[in-house]
Amino acid sequence: MLDSHRLSQGGGITELWYENGYYTEAKVLEAWDIILNRFGSKWNVFAIDLKNEPHGAASWGWNAQSTDWNLAAERFISHIGTSHPGYKGLFFVEGVGDNAASPNTNSAAHFWGENLEGITWHPISTGNAALDARIVYSPHVYGPDVYNQGYFQVGNFPTNMPEIWNMHFGFAEALTGHPVVLGEWGGYYTANTPDETWQNALADWLRTNCMTDQFYWCLNPNSGDTGGILNNDWTTVNTRKLSLLANVVPYPTNFTYANSQICVTHGWFANSACNSASQTTASSGSTASTSSSSSVSTASASSSSSTSPSTTSSTPSTSSSTASSSTASTSSAAPGGGGQVTYSVSQVNSWDENGLPMKQIAIAITNNGPSTVCDVTIQMTPSNTQVTNSWNLVSGGNGQWSFPSWLDLGNGQTHTPGMVIQSSSLPTFSSVSIQTC
Repeated sequence: MLDSHRLSQGGGITELWYENGYYTEAKVLEAWDIILNRFGSKWNVFAIDLKNEPHGAASWGWNAQSTDWNLAAERFISHIGTSHPGYKGLFFVEGVGDNAASPNTNSAAHFWGENLEGITWHPISTGNAALDARIVYSPHVYGPDVYNQGYFQVGNFPTNMPEIWNMHFGFAEALTGHPVVLGEWGGYYTANTPDETWQNALADWLRTNCMTDQFYWCLNPNSGDTGGILNNDWTTVNTRKLSLLANVVPYPTNFTYANSQICVTHGWFANSACNSASQTTASSGSTASTSSSSSVSTASASSSSSTSPSTTSSTPSTSSSTASSSTASTSSAAPGGGGQVTYSVSQVNSWDENGLPMKQIAIAITNNGPSTVCDVTIQMTPSNTQVTNSWNLVSGGNGQWSFPSWLDLGNGQTHTPGMVIQSSSLPTFSSVSIQTC
């Protein structure tokens, strides 16, 4: 996703989408023209974020041409749709700060770009149904590490947060039918801090509300108020943040390259109630589309280059992502009784690929022992089962798999990696070794 983050090198985040002087609205549109002329038809440019964090003077719904971000977003989308027909991707539109016309008279303070309340009266609409179908609302929201809002300091924090998130942006998908994808959230996530409490609460809320498509801020460690997924050495990773994100999206969409094609293996929601919505299927030459489940991460822009790889889906659009049956279960104990690990394998989806039976499976690995499990080496049977894709497990060969280095499994916790296998039946798993810490 391409993002108009700042207007000038070394400058701050501007309140509006333009600045008086050189960076007029016309100049900003010209900049988008340059970018999209070069990259707009690339297969992997699936979206553009029109303006990072409108705030301050930026308004929504006041019919003010010079400050209303909703009107500017409509102009930007119309311009791009007319001038760049080869761009088939999505349009991400962020909210504003506190300056929105809405029926909420008691709304709490907002972070920059978080406030989507204005769409209640003034949703984005260009008048072009095909363009409007590609709009995604994308608020930014943060916790105490970025700014210690008053609602983080009350006695009922964090149980007060769902009501605030729903008022600020959580209502938007049900009201408009457009997906809502968090464009930024994060923080240092230091243990036993209010920010850790806030991030855990938001992660749970996202899972509950089927809003787990999101962008976490950020990868690099030199962000002054959040830190990064990378540690300060720019090499090792913050394992606690990876565990948090694995909890939000344990079954991510995966992309693999084979036979000059990019193959998409659809992810699915951790909350099974969310999986009833149809999934997006991206194919070469298709228009990017979204589903009611906000599964926009699998939408793909078409490629106009004959040398670019095409994009196909390894799961047919007619297959159901809810088909599952837990049919295999095993347990193993660590030497000396230090850990008791159980396994449950369920089928998430199945289809035929070139006449071969394919399955997408989930492997629930639960630590029922008193000690934290730092690593497990598990054996898949049959050991020669062909695995075409996997996530949140590391292959050791010969059907053996182990935890990724960032994962520890505490008492009562479950880790649920996934695989795509070529098989007509489900495999089973058992422990080869269990390492406790």
